[in-house]
This record gives sequence, C-alpha cells and structure tokens, in this order.
Amino acid sequence: MRGRVAFGLLVILAIGALVGWRLDVPGAKEQKPPQQQHPRRQLQMQPVAAPVPLTPWARASIASIASPSPSHAPKPAASTDTPPGLTGPGWRLAFNAGFSGSALDSELWQTCYPWGDSGAGCTNYGNTEFEWYLPGQVQTGDGALSLTASRLPTPGQAQSGAAEEYGCRSGMVTTGGSFNFEYGYVQVQARLPMATGTWPGLWLAASNLNWPPEIDIMEHWDSQPFYGVYLHTSGPTQETHVPAPDLGGWHTYAVSWEPNQLTWYLDGQEVYSTNEYVPAQSMYFVADLAVDDQPTATVGCDGTMQIRSVKIWQHS
Repeated sequence: MRGRVAFGLLVILAIGALVGWRLDVPGAKEQKPPQQQHPRRQLQMQPVAAPVPLTPWARASIASIASPSPSHAPKPAASTDTPPGLTGPGWRLAFNAGFSGSALDSELWQTCYPWGDSGAGCTNYGNTEFEWYLPGQVQTGDGALSLTASRLPTPGQAQSGAAEEYGCRSGMVTTGGSFNFEYGYVQVQARLPMATGTWPGLWLAASNLNWPPEIDIMEHWDSQPFYGVYLHTSGPTQETHVPAPDLGGWHTYAVSWEPNQLTWYLDGQEVYSTNEYVPAQSMYFVADLAVDDQPTATVGCDGTMQIRSVKIWQHS
C-alpha cells in the first residue's frame, strides 16, 4: 500500500512539475536523513573568549581565532591491530584513546567546541538542535566513554549571548585542543542510543574553525535501521545511507582520508568512497549526541552513545 501511494504521489508531482504547479503539503515534515535538509554542523557557535558577532550561515567572522595547538597529542605507538582499510607499509598509530580509567583525560579531550570550551557548556546554533552540552554529561566507566542526553531543565545561552533555558542537556567531546591532523585513517568503536529525537555523530571539523569542510564518519537519527555518511565541501554534498543491523550494538565506524580519496567503512567493510572535493587541511575529531526534536515532558532527550576507542593512523 505504501508503495502504491508513494508511486501515485510521484506521478502527481511529475505532472505538476511539467505544467508548473507548486504543491504544498500542510504539516509535512522534512525527512531527516538527506543531509541537505539537515546539514550536520553549520557550526554557528557564540565564542565565549572572543565575542565576535556572527551572521547566519557564515563562519568567516571567527576564522581569526587561533587554531588549537596539538600539544597534548598521545604518543605515537606501533599498531598491533591495523584495520583492513590500511594497505602498504609505513603506517603509525598517531592517536590511540581508550576509556579504561574512571575519569576523562582532559589533556586529550575537551567537552565543547574549541571556541566555547569554558566549562559553562555550549551548543551548535547552526542547526535546529535542542541540547545544551555540559561536561557532566560525559562519563567514563566499564571501559567506555558515555555521552548522555537527559531531559532536564538546563540554563544555557542563546546565540545573542542572552540567558536561555534548554529542556535538554547532553554530552560531546572533541580533540580540538589536543590533536589536529591532515589525512589518516580514523576508527571509532561505538554503539548508538536508538532513541526518539537523538542525533549522534562521529565527524571531523576544520581546525581553522571555518565551515565547510566537514567529514561525517557516522550520523544517525532516532531508531532508524541505517546511518548516514557525508562529505560537506564547497562543492555538492556527497552522501550515502548505510543499512545496518543492530545499530544499538557495538560497531566499528571508520574513514580513510587520503589526499585524493575518502573511503568509509563499517566493521571493516567499505560502504562508500569518493575522490571529489577531498579536504586538504587540518581537522579535528568530534563525537556528540545532539538532539534535533524538541523534547516534551515525557518524550525525547533520553539516551546514551558509548565509545570504546578512538584511533587514528597516519603515514610515517
């Protein structure tokens, strides 16, 4: 039945396009997964340390903020579990972060975007998001990092700088202040919350704080049985959706970033590749649990993304 209805609607739309109709469907909600509808990170943050005015959909005004220094990058180590996506000699494990301790390593991880990491929290004003990120929503235990969304009244800040209360608090981490890199193989072991309104992501953002580019290793919505991979640049958005069983279980998400090629992997299997508009600049890693539906008193902003490890290999 859904197939026949969808086919009929496509026929109507096609005829309408030929004769110049415009069809508006009252109450229709844009589908989340196509990333043109929901660009993951139009990184419109209100800088805390440098109050530079921001204009919608433009981030050039904060490009003058100094890029973070990778002074606390983990010591490179020999790789003992080289992923299938790495071929040829000369690879080294440049970043190797596990979560076996009882506290987050603050020399490696920051809990907000680089320009908003004051300890008071932050959010991303470039998207329709409803969470305020707080350090307290980031915990380690049982060998995993947990980023937790909680439906609680939370004091935060509007883009104007005025005080604003959020109905949701959540967690994120970045390597913006510790490890910035150009090219490599990024591998993350994670499991997703599969909960209403949650929008977890594993991605790379530009070290110079401009957007684009952006390399999305994994984005997921609600309890969908697939996730998305995306490349946002000055050219056309490149993307695919990856069907996957049991995304609430542990999986290994990865991207190989070479000078002329980007290739994405799930559990060691290639799922997408492109050689167009490949970024050639320093970037840093981000993991976050965003919330893109306004929570109600009883539904939404309730879930946890867990991460066992983040590893980045680079050519020696």
